[in-house]
Amino acid sequence: MKKKGFTLIELMIVVAIIGILLAMMLPRVGLLIDRSRERATGKNLKNIYTAITQYAEQNKGVFAWPAISDSPDAQLSLVLTSTLPSINPQGPPFDEVPCALLRRGAKVELVGGLDITTQRNTFYAAPNRVFSEMGALRNSGGWAYITTGTYTGEVFVNASIKDTFRGPYSAYPCW
Repeated sequence: MKKKGFTLIELMIVVAIIGILLAMMLPRVGLLIDRSRERATGKNLKNIYTAITQYAEQNKGVFAWPAISDSPDAQLSLVLTSTLPSINPQGPPFDEVPCALLRRGAKVELVGGLDITTQRNTFYAAPNRVFSEMGALRNSGGWAYITTGTYTGEVFVNASIKDTFRGPYSAYPCW
């Protein structure tokens, strides 16, 4: 008598082996997703800085950073998304402000456990590159824009929590 197919035991062993391989791969897939989110954040940071720099350079040869007063979020969002020719002669760099995509689970580490889904597009004014001097706005998610000093015009991620490489998000370069 010829054997026509697999026995139940053989099929169960194959399914068990596939299950074990999948169980070993899932944590790695999660890590890769988090790292891709971090790379997207770095790219968004560079694009925001480039758009702000282009805005500053279009003032007839005089380098003028966007003026920041009471609401840095509204003013920088206007610079990045406005269709007015007086603000963006070549058109707006973005349709909407890019997001600071932190790793999954990072929102519980932000100040007060703020939900980054509502905070990640927001700009906060920072007096300089010293992250500890931001006061209550530090670690609240979104972007920080340096308003005075040598580093005026730079943007960084408003979160000092660690990324998947164990470095702080606030240390991401904007160039």
